[in-house]
Amino acid sequence: MSASPSVSVPGSAPRVGVWLIGARGSVATTVVAGCAALTAGLHAPTGMVTETPLFAGAGLPPLASLVFGGHDTTDCPLPKRAEALAAGGVLPHGLPEAVAAELAA
Repeated sequence: MSASPSVSVPGSAPRVGVWLIGARGSVATTVVAGCAALTAGLHAPTGMVTETPLFAGAGLPPLASLVFGGHDTTDCPLPKRAEALAAGGVLPHGLPEAVAAELAA
């Protein structure tokens, strides 16, 4: 995963692009759904070392500034993949519906 340089959008905070290879797979889907859940306040950043006070001055972009994109050889929509992961117990039940708009974007 790599992040592109910050892009300024008039009237908003700088955004950082994250490009995912295999963007419709399990790992990419959990990354996007997890980031959406954290920025919406649905889950605490438990286990995220970069969200601890130790990294407060590191200059890392806030999670809300991340914009995801990517490519994959499969054409399964991300919301559908997230539903399958929730059915399998990988994602919390109800999370795909709660972050459906972010997954579709």
